Amino acid sequence: MGASPKFSRLIRPALMAAAAVAAMTTAPVAAAAQGQPTCQPDQAATRYPSLVGTTIKIAADPAIQPYVFRDPANFEHLIGVDADLIPVAMSCVGLNYEYSLGAWGGLLPSVVAGQADMMWANLYYTPERAQQVDFVVFGWQAAHPACRLPGYPGRLAPGV
Repeated sequence: MGASPKFSRLIRPALMAAAAVAAMTTAPVAAAAQGQPTCQPDQAATRYPSLVGTTIKIAADPAIQPYVFRDPANFEHLIGVDADLIPVAMSCVGLNYEYSLGAWGGLLPSVVAGQADMMWANLYYTPERAQQVDFVVFGWQAAHPACRLPGYPGRLAPGV
């Protein structure tokens, strides 16, 4: 299935809900009680009829630790944060998927060219990119601290 605006608009709500649910896998009952999205794989035919029976091609770079990378013990097996999240999210919405692996620089062009249906990787949103593809923005918020060795003679930033 080639990427298209129709595909993007159909899969966006599904993946947003699935991502929210997958992030809450430790408390699905509490999530349902609070009115938050829950997995509904049995609703795929109703919600996404044009996608049922298809296989969604997910472009990913298998060399981006800790998100998606090859298991050193089994090169064919992907591990990492996103490699764990993707099967949960796709199962949650009741859709089949397969990976379309490549270097990070080729992932977005593969979606734009219709060789993959979606890209699952870190990508900054820009208005120019948003003219070509739809973005589903979700993820984790975390600080990105800088580290240095004790006794480092220089300064990283004013006051640091």
